[in-house]
Amino acid sequence: LYQALVLVAFIALSGLLFRSFRFSPLESAALCAFLALSPWIIYWASVPFSDYLFAALVAGAFLLFNRRLFLAAGIVAAAACLTKSVGFLIVPAVLIGGLRSRDRRSVGVFLAPVLPAIAGWTLWANAHRTASDQPILWYYTDYIGAFLKNDGLHALPDIIPHNLMSIITASGSVVIHNLPDSMPGRFLCILVVAAMVTGAVRIVKQTGLIEYPIFCLLLALTLSV
Repeated sequence: LYQALVLVAFIALSGLLFRSFRFSPLESAALCAFLALSPWIIYWASVPFSDYLFAALVAGAFLLFNRRLFLAAGIVAAAACLTKSVGFLIVPAVLIGGLRSRDRRSVGVFLAPVLPAIAGWTLWANAHRTASDQPILWYYTDYIGAFLKNDGLHALPDIIPHNLMSIITASGSVVIHNLPDSMPGRFLCILVVAAMVTGAVRIVKQTGLIEYPIFCLLLALTLSV
């Protein structure tokens, strides 16, 4: 029930986010239908985890931000940060957008609820850090510590190509299940990613809104390492 509710919230908020990027009602509805029928999205909707709640909160935060409801956007973004640590990437995305628009006041209003949430969670997590030699506990309580303990810096030349390919194949799987299983399918996955990048660039050119595309770029870079 929980997973069904957050999946519906994610799709609905995505549709409203598309509208805030000036997509037509028909285009937004078609994209929502695509999300609802995607085999990869349906597959992961069968597992009760935090990613769809996080995705819904991120969509809601940028929807409110695009509508210039900065305080409300900041509150929802704070909830996203407390749902998954990677929500912190919303902050540099908004800061970069603020530097471009030179609208410091709006950025300040947005960050007012976000920064205390990040600071409070960081202090609490450090104060309650689990002392253990179990790698699974490292991973779930200290991402950076687990990365360093697993020799992540020296392994980066192996990690980045593997993770980039994982991102590309996952993007293709959103369109067609098991698309990456064949060589032509992997080529089509690359075309899907190229279409995503082209669409993001088009959104920026048409709307001038760079915060969400910047967040997606930062998220992809984080996942790659």
